[in-house]
Amino acid sequence: MRKIIIHPFLFAIFPILFLYAHNIDLTPVGEIFIPILISILFASSMVLIAYLFTRDIKKSAIISSLGIFLFFTYGHIYQSLQGLKLYDLTIVRHRCLLSLWAILFITGIYFIVRIKSQLKTITRFLNITSIILIVIAISNISIYMFKSHTQVLGNLADIPENLKKRGPHEPETLPNIYYIILDGYARQDVLKEIYDYDNSDFIKFLEENGFYVAKRSNSNYCQTLLSLSSSLNINFIQNLTIEKSSLKDRSILLQLVKHNVLFEFLKQHKYKIVAFSSGYYGTEIKSADIYKNPITLSEFHIAIINTTPILAIKHILIPNHYDLHRKKILYTFKEIPGIKTNERPVFVFAHMLVPHPPFVFEKNGDKAEPKTHFMYLDGSHLLRFIKKEQYIEGYRNQLIFINKKTKEMIENLLNRNPKPIIILQSDHGPGSHLDWENPENTYFGERMAILNAYYLPDGGDELLYDSISPVNTFRVVLNHYFGTDLELLEDRSYFSCWSTPYDFIDVTDEINNSHAN
Repeated sequence: MRKIIIHPFLFAIFPILFLYAHNIDLTPVGEIFIPILISILFASSMVLIAYLFTRDIKKSAIISSLGIFLFFTYGHIYQSLQGLKLYDLTIVRHRCLLSLWAILFITGIYFIVRIKSQLKTITRFLNITSIILIVIAISNISIYMFKSHTQVLGNLADIPENLKKRGPHEPETLPNIYYIILDGYARQDVLKEIYDYDNSDFIKFLEENGFYVAKRSNSNYCQTLLSLSSSLNINFIQNLTIEKSSLKDRSILLQLVKHNVLFEFLKQHKYKIVAFSSGYYGTEIKSADIYKNPITLSEFHIAIINTTPILAIKHILIPNHYDLHRKKILYTFKEIPGIKTNERPVFVFAHMLVPHPPFVFEKNGDKAEPKTHFMYLDGSHLLRFIKKEQYIEGYRNQLIFINKKTKEMIENLLNRNPKPIIILQSDHGPGSHLDWENPENTYFGERMAILNAYYLPDGGDELLYDSISPVNTFRVVLNHYFGTDLELLEDRSYFSCWSTPYDFIDVTDEINNSHAN
């Protein structure tokens, strides 16, 4: 320990592990390896450069650790001070904080170079401190992962007996399936009631093109991960293998989405799974046969950059979050119809975070002026930063443009594909009247009423009905096209607070009564 110098490298790794530990339920573990490698190379470069000047490896390592500490704390300090104002003037700017950081670093170098003794003691202290930090971070990550795995009982890929492969289906005879989630898309009556928007033109377009639109459809859950875990596993969350004691751990839902029963069933039938990047970790299915993403930097990588001085020039190096989000949405609309379908049947999963906030499109497709910094928040979490009137206007404008892009996508899809299955569905409704921690202040009729439209050729729509919910979507599809014998479940809707996602409140009757009135 006295001779080995490891603290610069461990201090460089720690910020990555720390950030991962605090975002573990939304971040794939594979996201940390490249940043860790870059951090180690960064630490090595600093030690080497410092050694060229000091010719003392211990002093070089201490200087490097100081530089690494300042480097990875810059963004935290800047963002914590960013809101400070004096007479409406921003007090902290990048040039001021960068200058202060440079002064601190130079001053630190000056005192480190002047150290004549105690280098061994300081090195030993820094080695031990860095090891303790790494052990704490890894322990927290390991404990979390262990709990997550033990809370998902059995094998998520196990297919129930009534979902075993049925019939002599040849791949070339099976339909291509497109499961398109328009996040937060409200039902027609809710759009009229709350958003003062008549969506009949879009609904008419769908019906004229052969879609069945469920006019009284409600979501089964009020949160994206809950809804998609349910629909992709063809069951209610309450019936899946989650221990009820786990009231906060969303990593369970990540596993249910990414290793779902539907995908495993379709793979038995030689389907190729195609997944589009959504920008939201919960639905980033990178294990798909084809994973399509126009953007190379992940949200986790950008979060790391935001902790460093690179934040000051990020706008030069990286398009802002709003532009990246727009690019991802437009890319998905454009690419879905062009998926190659001539080899094996495909299942296309596209979760698009529109018309859900953030509101990045005007009604004509122009860039919407940001009302706050970029975030995926909704409901009361978002309404801390914008007014309800701004939410309603931004949502309505974005939905109008999304209608236009959806029409174009549907037309291209139907022109290029012989008899595809298309499911155009929302995971939940919007959140202008959503209070995440106070159900009594939430209008469930808005949050749960959804767009739910089906293009099911060759008689597949005969089993559909006006109040069908997502939990029954693939029960209908698999029964008709694959010969399964899945019983349709009762369509129920459950609300849960953000802090306790598995503490479900059955709001089915309240929703139906509110819309009946």
